[in-house]
Amino acid sequence: MRAVVVVLAALVPAVAAGAGPVGSEPIALGARSVRVFSDADGLPQNTVHAITLDQRGYLWVGTQDGAAYYDGRRWQPVDLPDRTRSNFVRCILPTSDGALWFGTQQGALYRLRDGEWSAEALSGSGGDSVRANAFLASTGPSGELVVWV
Repeated sequence: MRAVVVVLAALVPAVAAGAGPVGSEPIALGARSVRVFSDADGLPQNTVHAITLDQRGYLWVGTQDGAAYYDGRRWQPVDLPDRTRSNFVRCILPTSDGALWFGTQQGALYRLRDGEWSAEALSGSGGDSVRANAFLASTGPSGELVVWV
């Protein structure tokens, strides 16, 4: 939890000021301040498992009960398409095409692009559900986006 607070403390001033995506040194953006956010501030749940910035500069978090983004003033909760399958977000990946990929506890993989959701089921050998713990984006041999889970 302490690591999340440090990252939030470094990024919140930039997002709140309307800055675009930050570079590799968020601490250099300005004065450091610490603010701890909770469900009382609009987070879906208090345990944050994933954190990232999208192409618009919004700060996204994944919790055990959904995702949310910080618009500079308040948290905006975003429910995944199938809450009954899993709303527990383990990882979030922004990709070069402007999409956000969400990996969940119960093996669902969701993609949010231009406000539209798509879903992909992950399964292991024997059809067992596989949870997504981490993502990596790369480029394939023909220049296409490849998302590794």
